[in-house]
Amino acid sequence: RDLWTLPTNAHRRRLAAAISTGPESDSDHQHDNHSSNSESADLSRRQRQSSSYYRANSKRNALKRYDIADLNWDYNALLNQYNELAEEEALVHDEMSAKIFKSTAVGKKVAEGILSGSKLRQEYERKLRLDYLMLFDLRLWKEVRLALRQLFISSLAPRPDFKKQIGKNYVTLADAFLLRDREPENSIILFSVQLLTVPTIASLVVNECHFLGQICSVLSSFFLTDCVSLPLITDSKQGSMRVNCEARSFRSRRYFSAFHDLRYIINTESVKESIIREPLYLRQYIGLIIMFQDMNALVRQADTHIEYESETWVNAFNVTLQIAKCCRQFAECYAATASDNEAIRVDKSKALVRAILRIFKVFSDWVATDTENELADSTELAKERLPQPRIAGIQEQEYHNLHLNGTGSYWIIKYDVATQPVSFHHPLHWLLAGLLEN
Repeated sequence: RDLWTLPTNAHRRRLAAAISTGPESDSDHQHDNHSSNSESADLSRRQRQSSSYYRANSKRNALKRYDIADLNWDYNALLNQYNELAEEEALVHDEMSAKIFKSTAVGKKVAEGILSGSKLRQEYERKLRLDYLMLFDLRLWKEVRLALRQLFISSLAPRPDFKKQIGKNYVTLADAFLLRDREPENSIILFSVQLLTVPTIASLVVNECHFLGQICSVLSSFFLTDCVSLPLITDSKQGSMRVNCEARSFRSRRYFSAFHDLRYIINTESVKESIIREPLYLRQYIGLIIMFQDMNALVRQADTHIEYESETWVNAFNVTLQIAKCCRQFAECYAATASDNEAIRVDKSKALVRAILRIFKVFSDWVATDTENELADSTELAKERLPQPRIAGIQEQEYHNLHLNGTGSYWIIKYDVATQPVSFHHPLHWLLAGLLEN
C-alpha cells in the first residue's frame, strides 16, 4: 500500500530496492544526502523566497492529498438539502398553480414522492466490492483500468440491481476525475456515456438517485470553489453568487465530461417527462446556470490603449458553449410532440407556463452588485485576482422615462453600454427564449 502512496517514481524504485535488498547502510545514506543537498539547496532557497510558490503548492497538495476518490462527503446533508429545495419548490409550484390554473394537487403529490429518502440513505451507506473498485481506480495501472471498464459495462448494464452504482458513486468519481486523476483519459467516469444513454438506466438514476441534482451540484461546486465539496452552500446564498472566470476550474477542460453527462440525461424521453412533472429539477438547473449569468463582464476602455488582452474571455466562451447546448435541450423537454394526446398537451402547456413564470421570478429576485463576495475568492490563489465588474439586478437598476414619436413613452432601464459593464453570457435568457419558442 505504501508503495503506491509515494509521490514520485524515484521514491517507488528506492522503496522497491529496499524491500528486495534490505535497508540501506548509514554510510550510503549519508553519501546520498551529501551529494543531493548541494544540488537542491539553491533551488529550495529560491522556492522559499517565492510566496506565490507556496500558495500555489499548498492548494495543489490539499487537492491531491490522496490518490483515491474521497469517501468523506456527507450524502445525508446533500439529500436533506435536496428535500428542503423540493419542499420550497412545491410551495412555489402550488402558489403558481393556484393563481393560474386554480389547482394545487400536482405539486403536493410531487413533493410527497421526493421526500421519501430513507431507503436511499441506506443504499448509500452500504458499500459493495464494486464500489471500492471504482473508488480505488486511481491507484491502478492503465491495462487494469481498461479491463475494469469492460467489467463494469458488463456488470452494470445487464443487471438491474447494479444499475444505480454509477449514480451512487458519481460525485466521488467526478471529484477524482476533475482534480486527482493523473491519466484522465483512462477514468471510469468516461464510460458513463454507455450507461446514461440507456433509457432505463437514465430514468432510474434520475428518479431514485437524484442524479440530475448531483451533476448540477458537482459543476456548481467545481466552478465556485475550484474543488468538489458537497453539500454546497444554501440555495438562497448560491443564487447571488457569480463565478470568477480567472479561476483554475475555467482553465481545465475536464468539465466537458460532466456537461456531456448532463446532456445525455436530459435527452432521454423518460427523463424529459420527469423534468416536466417535477419542479425540483428546474430549480436545480436554474441554480447551476444562474452562477454564469453575466459572467466576465467587461467595461469599454475609451481613454487607454490595451496592449496585451487577457484570454479569460476564451475560457468563458468555452463554458458558455456547453451551457448553451444544455439550455436548448432543457427547454425542448417542454415541447409538445406529434404523438401527444390532448391531455398530455394540456399538462405540458401548464408546466411550460409555470417554468416561464419561475424564470421571471428569478429575474425579479436577482440582485447582483459589486459588494457581493465570490465563494471562489476565499482561497489564497484568488486573492491575487483582479476584481471583476458586476452588473446589478433589476431591483438595483436605475430607470428613466423614454419618449418615442408615434409610439408613446416607456419606462426603461437607464444603462450606458459605453461606460458600464457589458457581458455576452446570459444563460437564463437563453433558457427563457427556448421555453418561449414552445
